[in-house]
Amino acid sequence: MVGRFTRTSARPVAALIAALVLSAGPAAAFAAAAPVDSPAVTASLSASTDPFADLAADGSLTVKEVRARIESGGMGTMAKSGGIGTMANTYGYCAILDGQFGCKSGYNTSDGLVVAIVYENRWFNTQNDGLVGVIYNPNYSVGCTSRTSDFEGGANFPAVLDDKVSSVRTYNGCDITLWSRSGLQFEGTSWIHEEDDLNPSGWNNVASSFEIS
Repeated sequence: MVGRFTRTSARPVAALIAALVLSAGPAAAFAAAAPVDSPAVTASLSASTDPFADLAADGSLTVKEVRARIESGGMGTMAKSGGIGTMANTYGYCAILDGQFGCKSGYNTSDGLVVAIVYENRWFNTQNDGLVGVIYNPNYSVGCTSRTSDFEGGANFPAVLDDKVSSVRTYNGCDITLWSRSGLQFEGTSWIHEEDDLNPSGWNNVASSFEIS
């Protein structure tokens, strides 16, 4: 769970990535839809609107499985609206690589493992087209290491999710740290395994970047 405290020193790699920007391309910058205002939601909505409610946090999840659920037709308004990189109107994908910063282009959403999914709404729900960011490593077949000292990728959130993340869940042995400014700067959470509501910890609609380990 997210720690009820923050750390204020920037990540050591931040100085190296401060000048980097998210790349554009088929699987870059989450390729999400235009921003929407999130409505008030209740916890009772979670089970019916969380597309991955049947999967335990830290469990195995591939990008192909995410696509299959979106394209199955049972996802409310999550209808397929484009090709790779624009799979659905509220879904976006970010390919990250070990030791590198930024969403990477040139990778399709058929390869690799999901490391985290972030939600614009609380309680992992997609009510009223709440945005969903699927973060994955296209080279992974096993998952993250057991050490949180390993930098296994990170990126800035795109404008549509900047300061809008309200819940997060990780998969394949990975954890995520959220940072309040781009480039892994300023305040950061402790390592998050799963958090259905970032509001009690003061991190609802705060994060501008993230790192995976």
